[in-house]
Amino acid sequence: MMNSAKRSQRLEESRQAFNVGDIAGAEHICHTLLRANKADAQALHILSVIASSRGDDKAAVALLNRCVVIDPRNAVFHNDLARVHALAGRYELALAGLERTLTLQPGHVQALTDQADILERSGQHARARKLLEPYVQAGTVNLDMALVAVRLLDHAGQTQAAIDMARRLLAAPDGAPATRRFLLRLLGRLYEKTGDYNAAFDVFTQANQAERHLFVPADHARDLDALIGAFSAAAMARLPRSTHASQMPVFIACMPRSGSTLVEQVIHAHPLAHGAGETTLLLKAIVGLPAELGVSLAYPYCVGALDQATVDRVSTQYLQAIAALGNGAQRVTNKHLLNYLHLGMVARLFPGARVIHIRRNRLDNGLACFMASLSPVVMPWASDLRHIGFAFRQYERLMDHWRATLDLELLDVQYED
Repeated sequence: MMNSAKRSQRLEESRQAFNVGDIAGAEHICHTLLRANKADAQALHILSVIASSRGDDKAAVALLNRCVVIDPRNAVFHNDLARVHALAGRYELALAGLERTLTLQPGHVQALTDQADILERSGQHARARKLLEPYVQAGTVNLDMALVAVRLLDHAGQTQAAIDMARRLLAAPDGAPATRRFLLRLLGRLYEKTGDYNAAFDVFTQANQAERHLFVPADHARDLDALIGAFSAAAMARLPRSTHASQMPVFIACMPRSGSTLVEQVIHAHPLAHGAGETTLLLKAIVGLPAELGVSLAYPYCVGALDQATVDRVSTQYLQAIAALGNGAQRVTNKHLLNYLHLGMVARLFPGARVIHIRRNRLDNGLACFMASLSPVVMPWASDLRHIGFAFRQYERLMDHWRATLDLELLDVQYED
């Protein structure tokens, strides 16, 4: 068993690794701690934060539920679980969790803020204002509260007051980088609304500088070179292909902010189709491929070890999972934002699948990424205009390779059309 001081040091090292973008390092430390003590709630909590940053809602909920079982009186665990439910739109579950937090810790400022946030998002503006009014009157609104209070002022037609509040709070040097980033983006939207586009652009630039993760263009290009090499025309001729020719899977592939939600909504409206959103089922299958194959090589370097049994097994698992999500639907869409990277595996696992590739005007799409609240962990290139341009060129290079190499049915859709 690891002693308390050493454990605390390792937990802090894991948090610092996550904060600088070393996700693999942060996870490795947590898993080391869990091998020493599988009931280490703090290590599980860090893993839940990592899962949430990746958009893996299911994993985050599972990890936080374990935290709550281990330490049921920890208000932070209940509050974070409620926040994950809220992000997924499960507002009733979120509000119930926040009530539990406030029972354990009356006056918990974050829980009150989150309650107001959920009420505002669900259109209950008066109730949200009532919760925050004492803090507004006392001048004790913090950065987290400001994300809600500023929106409420704007809803009430007090856009200039909202701008003033945001600027006043951002002038203070404290606050978590992620919170400052969100508030800066909100301020940028308000400036845009008032027609002050220069101020809006300056603020969006500040937002991107507030929380950045390391992006090395040469490393990104090498990663794509590895994909292209693993799924070259010669390799594709050798690699096994699943015997399951199901036409159920539909993969929407594109860069962020190019219309994947709109396309999925159109398909989901059909009575025989279901939109599964940004499900991580494919990503998890790919990350777990080395373990499935029993090799030490990471993806995509392990692709050469693919055998028919593994391809069929992984394919079956995915098809069963989306069939459960689809509840009888004949087509189930997956619009995960990293799908464009993984079309080579899609071709091996799902020979009957369809791919819908969405294209958008480069400048419009790039600017939308620059202005959006994309995860700096998952999309580290999105915080710098030059990096955005580089990432777009690499994405187009990879899509050109897929078109030339894969025999999947691929439909190009122009967002503007």
